[in-house]
Amino acid sequence: MNLAQDHDQIETQNKEHFMEILQKTFPELHIIAVQMEKSKSNPVILFHVIRHMAEIAFGTGYGQVHIVIEDGIARFVRGEHSTKLNEPVIKENYLTN
Repeated sequence: MNLAQDHDQIETQNKEHFMEILQKTFPELHIIAVQMEKSKSNPVILFHVIRHMAEIAFGTGYGQVHIVIEDGIARFVRGEHSTKLNEPVIKENYLTN
């Protein structure tokens, strides 16, 4: 084997060991890592989605996270807080008594 092949083999073994450790210590993160690797998704985008989810959870507790994708490029990740009302738009007897 040449030096490049040795390096690739060591890198592959290290990755396999890391994934085994991740599976045993943080099984949820292992699932995410496997799915991201299979889909070749960019983890930077996931970081921003998680951050917006946490901001909503620690804020009003209600909202949405939007990802705007254009031509295969994630252009924006937006977290949108919402206030839960459950109020009727038209109130009966509001102006009349």
